[in-house]
Amino acid sequence: MTSFKTPAPISDLIVARSLQCVLFGLVVAVLSSPVLAESSSPRPYRPTTTIRGLTYCAKHHIPTISVIAYHSINTRDRLVLVHDWSPQAMKCTDLYPNRLADDSHLSRTSIHSMRGRITFCARCSWEYYHCKGGNRRLTDSDIQQITSLALHEPRFRKPILHIFDVYSPNAIAVGGGEGHVGDVFTDIGLEKRRGRWSITYPASSHRIVAVGRAGPF
Repeated sequence: MTSFKTPAPISDLIVARSLQCVLFGLVVAVLSSPVLAESSSPRPYRPTTTIRGLTYCAKHHIPTISVIAYHSINTRDRLVLVHDWSPQAMKCTDLYPNRLADDSHLSRTSIHSMRGRITFCARCSWEYYHCKGGNRRLTDSDIQQITSLALHEPRFRKPILHIFDVYSPNAIAVGGGEGHVGDVFTDIGLEKRRGRWSITYPASSHRIVAVGRAGPF
């Protein structure tokens, strides 16, 4: 089953494993540049913290969660780097640093083709998508329509946890549980046309297999 598809990352760079050292050297050189150091402002908080051996999101004060999903290719012979360099994405990433990374996805895509365990902060991820879409607010009528559609979708897990606009005219609804090992959450994608909402991507289920694990894989 396919979950809601977030906008595709802007950059997809395929690099041979033998070139990784060169790439790493270039990244270090750029990050250590005095110009970059002067222009970059420090984060107002540390992205994660450790409490009783568990990794917590320092922004939301909740442990990270891990699910079995998909990530870009990372093997001995091939490496795919994925990053969204759009100004809005970079701004929102600073605000929600433990979001689902661009090289990871809850459903399989042409870029995210390797199945494995991915780790993220659920609230960072949902709030990042909302931020990247412009932080638009849904009306009371929107919320009522989306709630009704979600609750009548047989595969959608209750209760509803989050409903938010991502980019006009699309929204995401998330339901189920996302705090403990064994919890299952579902997400559906919706679109508004002529004043009415409809489900465009049916419910996709994701079971939490670990809590408080350092990410991303």
